Amino acid sequence: MVKRKIKTVSLGVKVPATMQAASSLALDLQSKSNIIEKARLDCEQRISQEKSNLAEFVKPIEIELNSIQDALQLYCEAHREDLTDKGKTQQGDIGSATVKWRKTSKVSIKTKLQSAIIETLKPILPAAVTTKETLNKDVLNVNRLFVEDQRIAGIVFKNYETFTIEMKGSDNAKG
Repeated sequence: MVKRKIKTVSLGVKVPATMQAASSLALDLQSKSNIIEKARLDCEQRISQEKSNLAEFVKPIEIELNSIQDALQLYCEAHREDLTDKGKTQQGDIGSATVKWRKTSKVSIKTKLQSAIIETLKPILPAAVTTKETLNKDVLNVNRLFVEDQRIAGIVFKNYETFTIEMKGSDNAKG
């Protein structure tokens, strides 16, 4: 039997003609893969270092920013009646910014009672129970008055107020 060396080009790729050429090509493949992997690891390391540098740079600024925001909120709370026109509005103008108060509520579910709550709500408010038999808190919040009227044990609505500062001429809200 005669061995033939066949050199072919398939899809623009040079196919090795011998076992030795294939082995050499496999070593080249490994070498290129190692170069790519090392470059990716180096990149991730540089990104991690930059994130660390950024966090270090930003931390004192964030502390100062939170302090300023707390001071502004304290001032606005002390002068809330004047800023909100004696409670007629929920926002006020402090010159370079508009401050807003927003009342919201959040529902909390007692985990031990979740099964009983699901069984209670399924027939009267089916939208509050997902297909996976979990509770949809958004639906409960939207239907707060109805749910409260049902007096279901384990569902508690908590009221809280958010305070935001919107700089004039900017869409950024801080609160």
